[in-house]
Order: sequence, then structure tokens, then C-alpha cells
Amino acid sequence: MKILKGLTLTKKVIALVILINIAATLTVIPVIFYTIKDGYKGQQRAYLQGIKNLVQSIMEDNTRAIKNYAILFSRDRQLMDNLYYHTELAGERTHPLRVIKQIANTFNIDFVELTDRNGMVVANSRYPGVFYVSRLGNPLIRQALQGKVLTGVEREGDLYVIRAVSPVYYDQGQLIGTITTGITMDRAFLSRIEALSGVKIGILDRNGRVLLPPIKGAKPPELLTADDSIKIEGTRYTLMKLPFYDEEGSLLGAFLIMKEDRLKDIMKKAHIRVAMLLGLIGLISVTITALMLRRVLMPVRSLKEGAERIGKGDFSYRLKVTSHDEIGSLSEVFNRMAENLQKLKDVQERLQHSERLASIGRFTAGIAHELNNPIANIIGLLKLIDREIDEKSPAKEDIKIVLSEAGRCGNIVRDLLVYTRQSPPRKEPTDLVQLVEGIASVVRQGLNGKAVNINITCSEHLSPVMVDPVQMEQVVRNLLLNAVQSIEGEGRVDIGLSRKDDEVVLTVTDTGCGIKEEDRERIFYPFFSTKKNGQGTGLGLTVCYSIVENHGGRIEVESTEGAGSTFRVILPIIPPTRWK
Repeated sequence: MKILKGLTLTKKVIALVILINIAATLTVIPVIFYTIKDGYKGQQRAYLQGIKNLVQSIMEDNTRAIKNYAILFSRDRQLMDNLYYHTELAGERTHPLRVIKQIANTFNIDFVELTDRNGMVVANSRYPGVFYVSRLGNPLIRQALQGKVLTGVEREGDLYVIRAVSPVYYDQGQLIGTITTGITMDRAFLSRIEALSGVKIGILDRNGRVLLPPIKGAKPPELLTADDSIKIEGTRYTLMKLPFYDEEGSLLGAFLIMKEDRLKDIMKKAHIRVAMLLGLIGLISVTITALMLRRVLMPVRSLKEGAERIGKGDFSYRLKVTSHDEIGSLSEVFNRMAENLQKLKDVQERLQHSERLASIGRFTAGIAHELNNPIANIIGLLKLIDREIDEKSPAKEDIKIVLSEAGRCGNIVRDLLVYTRQSPPRKEPTDLVQLVEGIASVVRQGLNGKAVNINITCSEHLSPVMVDPVQMEQVVRNLLLNAVQSIEGEGRVDIGLSRKDDEVVLTVTDTGCGIKEEDRERIFYPFFSTKKNGQGTGLGLTVCYSIVENHGGRIEVESTEGAGSTFRVILPIIPPTRWK
């Protein structure tokens, strides 16, 4: 967890996705492999069960076939005659042997054996040397001599034989012996079953020893226990056993059904494929997560940037709201907060500015009052002296200079008095278009040949506005004169009047020298001026600010040094119903 503390949110989410993928992999892989393994084993068991049913059916078909052969051969005329003549009339024994050999070859039967009515062997197609051997110890022979047709499986050496025994009757139903047909369950027999089933087939004896095929180094499976598996020459096989019994129901042995167990190869391939699939899924999920996080966190980064800018005092920053989810709601809340902070900042700045102006006003009012009378007396005395001095006197020129400077001091004092003694605005319906055009006409006449083009653009049907026309005339004149004075050489001043919602906007734009960025916040301070010495008192914009503020409006300024300035005077529109 300490490692995650130093990561970014994106890296934390990606790390979480990777951990989830790993956990899912560790959980899913065992489940998948268990499912594959269980399903494969189930499929193997079902397949082997089908083969088991097939072997059972083959055994039944072979048993039924040799039984039918036994019944069929017992009714063969030549066989009956040969057996009768040989046993009852002491004929040559080669006659029945030749017949049963012909029958065995014709019907592809492993062996055919004849016994007389006493159970003694008369002829055996597979073992011609077996003659006059008693078969009464064989339960099938004993019951056949009693007139029954029987089938069963018997052990013969290391092999098992499927036998069918039928009694042989001569004319008038005289029992003259038995005929036995059989199929040996040898390697050839198993090969035929393997060709039909597609699996390996073996035979176990009752002790679990593998009789066919011979298996070296293999532990014999327990015959009566559950199905297991066996490894033969490096290959593992899945086993299923089909027991078979003698005529008395005792266990003789079992077929061993063996199918190659490919689970190991399947699991190996499954491991590779599942690992590749999960790796691909993990890569895709991480990529999609990274792309989604990049898209989702873009507003968060913008929010961080906005918070940093607001922390530095830039309350004009706004976030772009691109969604309606939680982040979109957070962006809207951030914008409202920034807007409220901006308004609070504007109110604070106005309040501070008003307090600053008020304190300066109180201070300057006293100074202006004290300086006004001495300056008036100085100017009056200088005028008397000027009238009494001869026109040719050298002091005449000096007195004019002193008078000019005293007059400049008087103008400063007068501006101070105008600034400090501002009366509340006397509002009345005023046509601002006519007011602006009149002031622009006067300013054009005072250009004294200066190449400045003054243009006025007004919105149509601009209604009269409730303002103090005298004070508003002073605002427009100051702004227009400042714009003209900022232009050196040729230039233009654009004056615009328009309405926006419940406000009227007066815009004065010039192509003059502009205002330096560091001076922009101080242009409304008293006695601050960017003009050359002697060209202004630094009170014009301060007076404009106070007048507009007293009207409930505001002044905004945009300026680029060397490219001109734009001043906007924004005044509220009072509905006509409130004029009365």
C-alpha cells in the first residue's frame, strides 16, 4: 500500500485493474482447467461406456451366431448320417471329421466338435488328434445330452472361448450325440473389435492378469475395483472393464477397454491458449482503462489547473462542462465558485477603491480649500503688477510665466474640488446617442489638425437612459479626450453604444499607445497618469470611475501596449415605469 501512495490516480487505477486481472486469472484458470478436466473425463467415460456397450453387443451377436450355427449344423443331413454311421454302425471316423472341417471353413468358425450320445469326442476340426475323450465334465455337453441348446464362455488354456452346444437327433428323434461350435477370443477376435470400436481391447482373467495383449511393466488393474488408468510404453490409457461370466454365473474374466488419455496434451494446449487469451484480455482491459481514464481525468486535470489559477488569484478561469455525470456537476460547481469569487473580488476591489478615494478625497478637500484662496490672491496680485509694469520691461515675460504656472495650480485645485465635492447624480431620461454625438463634435473641432478619425456606431432604437447628463457628459468627454491624446500621428477612435440584456454599454476604442500591463490596475487611482508631465492631473479617470459607480455601473478596460485601448462603461437600464 505504501507503493500506491506515491502513484498518480491513473497509475493507481491501472495497477488496480492489473491486480483484478491477476486475481481473476488465478481464480478463473483453476476453474477452467477443472471444468476442462472434468468435462474431458466425463466425455471419456461416456465414450468408453459406448464402446463397452458395443463390445457387449458384439459378444451377444457372436454368441447368437454360433448358437444358430450349432442348431443349423445339427440338422445337416450329411453330418447326421456320418455321425450315425460312425457311432451306431462303427463306420469310419474320418467321415464326420471331414464334414465338420468343411463346415468350419465354409462358415469361418474357429472350431466344430462332435460327441456321441455318451459324451465322447468323435471329431474336432481344430484338434483332429483329440478322439474319444469324455466331455461329460462339461456342463454344456451334459445339458445338451438332455436335449437343451446352450451357450457360454469357457476358459481354454490362456484363452477364452464362446461355445454353443446343440443335441443331434437322427430319424424318429433318436439322440445320437452333440455338436459344439465355438469362437476363440484370441488376438484376431480382439483385432476385429478394435477395428469396429477404434480403441485398444484387452482381456483379463479373474485374477486381474492381462492375458491379451501382453503388456510389459504395467501394473494389472484390479478387476472388481473402480475403473482406472494404465500406462503402456509411455502412453497413458483410460480404462473401462466389461466382465463376462460362465454358465453358472461365476466371474471368468473381463474385457479391458483402453482409450488413449490425451488429457495432458489437451491441458497443455489449454494452458497456452487460456494464458494467451487472458493476457490479451488483460492487455485490452488495461489499454481501454488507460484510454477511458485519460478521457475521464481530463476534466480533473482541468479542475486542478483551475484550482491552481484561482489559488494565484485568477478568478476568471472557467471549466468546460463536457458531460452530465459527477465530474460534469463538479465542473459546474467549480465554475459557480469561481464566478462568486470573481464577484467577491470585484466587490472588494470596488470597496477598497471607494475607501481609497474617500480617504484621498477627504485629505485633498482640505488641502484644496486651503490652497484655493492663496493661489487666487497670488494670481490677482500678479495681474495688478502686470498692468503696472511697462511693456518693455524684462520682468513682463517672467510675470507671464508665473501667471501660467499659478493658473495651472489653480486648475489642479479646481479639479480637486470637483472630485471631492461630487454631488449625487440627478438622473433624468437622457438620449445618450445625442449626448455622445455632441461631445464628439466638440472634440473634433479641438483636434487642431491632428489626423484622428472619430467614428460613432449606435444600435437602432436605443431608448433614453436614466442618468445625470452633466456627469455623464464629463465621463464621455474624459474618455474621448484620453483616447485622442493617446494617439500620436494618425489614428482612429471608435465610439459604440449598444444594449445587452438590462444594461447599456458605451465603448470607446482607440488605436493609440495602449497601457502597460503593470499600470492597468492603477489607472483609476487619484493622481496616477501615464501622460507626460504637465499634460494631466491624474484625476480624470478617477472622476469617471466615481461617477459611473454612483450610477450603479462599472468601467472595464482592455489594452495592449502599442496597439490601443478599449474602455467600456456599463450602466443599468431603469425601466420607464420607475422614472416617475
